Amino acid sequence: MKTSLLTLLISIGLWAQIIVPADKYTFPKVDPLIAAISTSYVGAPNGMWAHIKIPIKNRSLRNGKDDERVHFRYFWPYAHNDSKELVYILTGFGSDVKSEKANFLARQLTLAGFHAIVLPSIFTRRFIVAASSEGVVGEFRTDAQDFLLVMKKAYDYLNKNLGLVVNKKHMIGYSYGGLTAAFVARMDKDSFFNLSKEILINPPTNLLDAADTVDKFNVDRLKLGRYLFMKVALKSAYLSYVYQRYEPNLQTYKAYISRLNLTKTQARALVGWSLTSSLPDVAQAVLDVLEHDHGDLRGIDQLSSNEINNINLTDYVHKIVLPYGRQNHRPDDTIERTGRRNSLYVLTDYFRNNSNIYVIHNKDDFLLRPGDIRYFSRNLGDRFVLFPWGGHLGNFWHEQNMYTLLAILKGEDLTSAIMSKGSL
Repeated sequence: MKTSLLTLLISIGLWAQIIVPADKYTFPKVDPLIAAISTSYVGAPNGMWAHIKIPIKNRSLRNGKDDERVHFRYFWPYAHNDSKELVYILTGFGSDVKSEKANFLARQLTLAGFHAIVLPSIFTRRFIVAASSEGVVGEFRTDAQDFLLVMKKAYDYLNKNLGLVVNKKHMIGYSYGGLTAAFVARMDKDSFFNLSKEILINPPTNLLDAADTVDKFNVDRLKLGRYLFMKVALKSAYLSYVYQRYEPNLQTYKAYISRLNLTKTQARALVGWSLTSSLPDVAQAVLDVLEHDHGDLRGIDQLSSNEINNINLTDYVHKIVLPYGRQNHRPDDTIERTGRRNSLYVLTDYFRNNSNIYVIHNKDDFLLRPGDIRYFSRNLGDRFVLFPWGGHLGNFWHEQNMYTLLAILKGEDLTSAIMSKGSL
């Protein structure tokens, strides 16, 4: 073990960031797109949990046809293993609280003694209708304020109805949920939650740059055509169904990967669709809420049904976020300013000066842009862990990744955790 740890320590970089060596990482190296798709084989949870709904806004849209309550899932540990610590989990783009990734993560946390609350993405109809103060999501400072209220309401509910009392609160955000989490953490610093650890897993640094990448993937989906894409999507869904009955491990993972057998174009199409399929519902929810709250669209042009059904992430920012901001907050706003304002790069001082925030990433994540790894390294130092591969979240369930996550939460040595062997 000492030799292995020394080998790992040699890989600590110029700014003390922890770079996991390829020869010490046991997760299989596959195409980053295939790795990202493979997360769909991680199944739904066992364990103890409850699905809870709480009212916040009570807008009464569409004559009560919307369920205008925020949904969250609460997972709890066995009494003998209770650490009296709570972890909020912020899901990826468009995901609700049924997300397999979030639920798997919550279950693993409860096995380690933590309580966990799974919260929905801001990019969902239910969040916009039930919790968004302005009805438009995509400005992360505003979204963070709304999210903090949801977090507080969820904890208050559990405290009042289930008697939950914890000594520490932590937060994990993955993918776009990591972007949201970073702004939530900055806004909450030294206030109500006083979060002990904040962990961002595979966060894109810039909403617009990530949008450009994902939208290019969706161009491949359109090139495939509806019939061929549906064949690909159904094949992936079938394999996920088949393998979700197993606990994720390297043996079943390799079997699953071997049966996917997708071309590059098919993989790009599937990833693009999975990351943005909620957008039509998001766009429609924004228009519904604005019309309900104000009687007009507050500077946004009316979108046709065709435009809504085919909206991509870049369109959403250009046609909804930007014009709404110009009309109601910043008359001279530009798309460049919008991008910078909603980038992790504006949080540089917070990253440098807050020892509780960590980033876990993969070197081959296709949502990283040139300079991002250097940025995280310079501003986080040994609070930045870089795995050699895994794509976008493809390896989040792997034991070395999970041990790293748990070590951060428990304040344990990261290098030892990364080199841990065994079954979770």
